[in-house]
Amino acid sequence: KRKFIVENIYIISDVHGCYKTLLALIDQFPNKQNSKICFVGDLIDRGPDSKKVVDLVKTYNYDCVLGNHELMCIDANGNPYNMSGGYGQSTLNIFGGNGGVATLESYGDIGLLQKDIDEFFIGLPIYKLYDVKNKDGKQLLVSHSCILNYLKDLDADDILWNRDVLINNKNYIKESPIYFNVFGHTITSEVIINNKFASIET
Repeated sequence: KRKFIVENIYIISDVHGCYKTLLALIDQFPNKQNSKICFVGDLIDRGPDSKKVVDLVKTYNYDCVLGNHELMCIDANGNPYNMSGGYGQSTLNIFGGNGGVATLESYGDIGLLQKDIDEFFIGLPIYKLYDVKNKDGKQLLVSHSCILNYLKDLDADDILWNRDVLINNKNYIKESPIYFNVFGHTITSEVIINNKFASIET
């Protein structure tokens, strides 16, 4: 009989431009940068090295789903400022107010950022499904935020922006008989793992 080896999948949440911290984390994996890695989005904004994080993900062809910060960047076409006062002159738009200035500064050129928007960010899926099952037979489903309440109506805003994991009613998030959801987005004091999902943004 043939033995099938299931490769470990390392799921990393919300890097937000923290390249050095990301490298330190990946260095702890047995296969280092040659590991199977999936990012839950929010590669960019706030931290100093968004471009380096994006370049790493592209260089190693790591899996990644769309985060709400990439969506804000797409919507603003890479410009963190309101257009009314001119580039770099006016108040911040929603992208700029959520760390977009740091992203643009890491690129050093808005044209380079717009190139990544066109060639990388726009192509990111809103979820990633793996042919891997947990002990309950549920298939691994990775998204930026919790997707379980929205499986019948996959609206990108719901999937990228919801804070369902903070709602105290333990039955608020629906259980799927088919999928186990791993996601980030909402900061919690510790990782939450149950039979429905793993919330990994701390």
